[in-house]
Amino acid sequence: MMKNYPLVFRRIFILCFFLLGAAQLLGQNEFITVWNTNNGDNHNTIVFPGTGDNYNLLVSPVAPTLGTPFTITGNGVTVVNVPVAGIWRLAASPGAGNFTNFNFVSDTTDRLKIITLEQWGVSYGVI
Repeated sequence: MMKNYPLVFRRIFILCFFLLGAAQLLGQNEFITVWNTNNGDNHNTIVFPGTGDNYNLLVSPVAPTLGTPFTITGNGVTVVNVPVAGIWRLAASPGAGNFTNFNFVSDTTDRLKIITLEQWGVSYGVI
């Protein structure tokens, strides 16, 4: 049997429910991929096939022994130089500019190096 809670408590509950949902959506705005630089050529680079300008790329090693995370600014197709060959996670977000999608159409990308797409982000796509 449902209790008759005051209207104020019901409204607060509904507001909290919607705020938590909005926070969840906003918290997932990064487009996250995982790359193995040992696949393909140039083991210390990743050619990230982004579309946009002045977007942020957070580059993090999957294994802590590879190094520490760092951030670079992406402009279109961006070459990421990593200090050690291995598995790296790239998180793309709009930053100061825009990041619109991820595009493997170009022959200049490292298609063989991508191993996982972990998160799509809010409004990004793959072509």
